[in-house]
Amino acid sequence: MRLAGERREGDDLAVADGRDRESRALSDRAELLEIAAGLGATPMQVALAWLVHRSPNILLIPGTSSAAHLRENLAAGGLALSAQTLAALDGITAAAESTRH
Repeated sequence: MRLAGERREGDDLAVADGRDRESRALSDRAELLEIAAGLGATPMQVALAWLVHRSPNILLIPGTSSAAHLRENLAAGGLALSAQTLAALDGITAAAESTRH
């Protein structure tokens, strides 16, 4: 199983606008890895749950090439994120935004 942001030899990064690089940087953040481990989830599951919490009317359509990843993505809907966890996730994105500008 690959964690969000992990690369394997031969991976092709076709996105030229930097989005792939940014998503990898976020998923590799120690804070996100710690939060995910504490929840018994993958970093991508935590990210999906956080996005849904930020806007309940959002429809996430994460791409996947395997049934296992689809099950992982669906399980993200069952994650309960505490106020403390949400604040920590907001801090990760704020830190990432500040390094971009």
